[in-house]
Parts: sequence; C-alpha cells; structure tokens
Amino acid sequence: MTSPSPQSTGKSAELGTADIAQKVRRLQKPRTDLGRHASRLIHVLQKRALARGGDSWSNATLARLRRAVQHPVGADPAVWEFLFEDLPEHCFGKGDDPSPDERAVHAAATLYAVHQQSKDRPMHVDGEGFGTAIRRLANPQDAAELAMPVLRRFNALATADNLDEQLHHARGLVQLMRRESIGFDYGTFAEDLARLQDPAHADAVRLRWARQFHRSIRPAARADKTESAPQPA
Repeated sequence: MTSPSPQSTGKSAELGTADIAQKVRRLQKPRTDLGRHASRLIHVLQKRALARGGDSWSNATLARLRRAVQHPVGADPAVWEFLFEDLPEHCFGKGDDPSPDERAVHAAATLYAVHQQSKDRPMHVDGEGFGTAIRRLANPQDAAELAMPVLRRFNALATADNLDEQLHHARGLVQLMRRESIGFDYGTFAEDLARLQDPAHADAVRLRWARQFHRSIRPAARADKTESAPQPA
C-alpha cells in the first residue's frame, strides 16, 4: 500500500483547515437586522471606494464618517442619511437618547471609514471576527510571542465598562490594523457593539472575542508546519 507523500499530506492539511476556516466565517456572519444593515451599507460603500480609486460619493462619505468618528450620534447631519436610511424600525430609539443599535451602527461605520482610509484592499471582510483580527495583529506570521501592546489594548477594551471607553480602545486597535492591512467583519462588529451595551449580553461578546482570539485558524501557517514536521520512518 502506497503511503501519501509529505507534499500531498501537507496539501490535504491545507485544504482541510481552509474548509474549516470557510465554515467558521459563515457562522460568524451577521445574524440580526442591525448586523445585516451595517454589513450592507458598508459593503456598498467599500465596493464603490475600491473601484478605480473611488468616486465622488464614496470619497465624500468616507471623509464625513471619519470626521464623525468621535462625535455623538445625531450630532452630524452629514452622515444621517447614510447611517439610518433603511435601518429597521425596531432599531430606532424612542426617546431623546440614541438607541444601542443607533450607537452601534454609527460606531461601526465611522470606525470602518478610519480603517479604510488610503487602503486599496477591503478592510470590511465578511465573516472575519474582531477577535481573529486582533490575534493576527498581535501574532503576525505565528510569531513565538504575542505583541504585548496589542494584548494590553485588547484587555483594556474587554474590561472597559462604558461604550465611550470601549470605542476609544477599539479605535486604537483599528488604527493599528489599518497599518498592517488587517480587516474584519463590520456587520458582526456592529452586533457586538450593540450587545456590549446590554449587561445581560456583554460577557457573551467578550467570550466570543476571546474564543476568536485563541482559536484563530491560519491555514497556510498550519500547512507549513505539517509539511516541515518530521515524517515517521
């Protein structure tokens, strides 16, 4: 009986981990009306921004969103139509304060605009978890040690007890990801930001990020390790 060659074994391992990664991405796609709304509007903006260097609408919209990144929700009329047109009715607030969903879509879209600035590749990546992106930032090329400044900022985000503080740390991480061209799914991120504002669901968001961080699937790196591993005699 012929034994599989190291090359074929490595290729099989790569295909296997790639299949798993694809399944994980499908599971991590937005599941709520809010998440699908955020994903849809950012996808449209990104597609136009990356087509031949962007058009006047996408460039102007990204600039307005970047200017609004630290503004309160509702403070900048220039972004209202983009953020709230076709937002499901139940996501809107009822009183004077913005709803958690309104805050979340505002935060996700403005952070995306910061992330995408001057980039020629998509920073909104369907199915890529926020925790997975942080792992790639903290552990490039499967380095032996995690980058402690990234890990400290991630921990600060996870332990922050209000949205303003959480967004401060998230903005710092996004700026680092932008430098390294690491993207993630802003639809699921909007869902996460909405749930972080609910004490009943905040710990579940943190747990999901922790799982993504510690279970990140890196098909190419794992295949390389399989190919370089000693083969039995």
